[in-house]
Amino acid sequence: MVTIRPAVVADYELICQLFSLLDSFHARLLPPIFQETDAHVRPYHYIADLIKQPNAVLFLAEEGDTAVGLIHISIDEAADLPFFRSRRYAVVHNVFVREEKRGQGIGQRLMAQAHEWAVDRGATSVELSVWTANQEAMSFYEALGYSAVLVRLVRPLP
Repeated sequence: MVTIRPAVVADYELICQLFSLLDSFHARLLPPIFQETDAHVRPYHYIADLIKQPNAVLFLAEEGDTAVGLIHISIDEAADLPFFRSRRYAVVHNVFVREEKRGQGIGQRLMAQAHEWAVDRGATSVELSVWTANQEAMSFYEALGYSAVLVRLVRPLP
C-alpha cells in the first residue's frame, strides 16, 4: 500500500535516491542539457532548507520502507503591476515516480495531494514546467487538466 506524507529532514537519503533517479531520467532524455550525477549531488543543507520553507512542501510517496515518488510544490504571488494581475498560485517544481511504479496512480495521488495543499493556502491555480521531449509527462499533465500557456524556444549557437 502506498502512503503519501510530508517529507522531514530525516528523509534525506530517501529524497536523494529519488532525485538521483530523476536526474538519471533527465540525463537519458536530454543529454545535451543534463548529465549523470552522484546520488548526493544535492547537499543535506539544500534538502533541509527545501523542506523547512514555510510556503512549500515536499511530499513523499512510500510503499513500505521504499520511497516510490515525490512532489515538491510551493506558493508564489504575482505582484500587482499595471500589466499583470495580482494572484496567488502554486508552482510544482518536481514530480517523480519510480519507473517501475508508473501507471499505478501514484503520480495522480501526488498531484491531488499537492492540489489540495495549494487550495488550503489560497492558491487559485498551479503552474509547472515540463520538457517537450518528455511526452509521457506531457500526456500525464494534460490528462489532469493542464494546458500550455507559454512555450520556451531554444536555438543552439555555433
